[in-house]
Amino acid sequence: SFTTLRPGTYTVTETQPAAYLDGKDTAGSTGGTVTNDVISAIVLKSGDASINNNFGELKPASLSGFVYEDAGNDGVKGVGEAGIAGVTVKLTGTDDLGNPVSLTTTTGADGSYSFTTLRPGTYTVTETQPAGYLDGKDTAGSTGGTVTNDVISAIVLKEGDTSVNNNFGELPGAKLSGYVYEDVGNDGVRNSEPAIANVTVKLTGTDDLGNAVSLTTTTNGAGYYEFANLRPGTYSVAETQPAA
Repeated sequence: SFTTLRPGTYTVTETQPAAYLDGKDTAGSTGGTVTNDVISAIVLKSGDASINNNFGELKPASLSGFVYEDAGNDGVKGVGEAGIAGVTVKLTGTDDLGNPVSLTTTTGADGSYSFTTLRPGTYTVTETQPAGYLDGKDTAGSTGGTVTNDVISAIVLKEGDTSVNNNFGELPGAKLSGYVYEDVGNDGVRNSEPAIANVTVKLTGTDDLGNAVSLTTTTNGAGYYEFANLRPGTYSVAETQPAA
């Protein structure tokens, strides 16, 4: 308050308080012109009591989560499930003032990421699929949202919200391998026995997403074959009987 004022035309200016974002300001009972952190052209007559010349401020919101190896393949970051470092995560959206937002960060050593000092608004967080991993289950955080592949959208943040566990689960690829060999001992145990090269081996099955899988390879000079980068699933491997 300012008291013992003479009649006149006045301006009141606020110094933006630390740790707050700029909110909506309002002219008081005798009117005035409102701009950012300023109420000007306040005309006071003799005896006027101009009240409620107010400056609204906002606590910042934040949005955070993890990119991690989802060993359980259940979309839940469990104890002991490792984070994935160095993954690019982007935040886009529109704040309460209608301004477009576009921010980018990378995950830390523990797979965590965060965006702080956010205004209220509606946001989307997008993960760049990390190399060497298969796409896992993603999960909207504590303030909700819509989940699609590597994207959590329609995240509505209010003043002061802390949106946590907007998480992106990833899967290390599985591998299935073996040998075709001459079983000299006829005991089903591969010792130092001759390899059989160029044998066709086929993998079929259904992965965790319900997709049919059908892959074919041939054994190398050591009789070895391998199917790598497989999703979780149930599989069968079949050999084409080698000639001779």
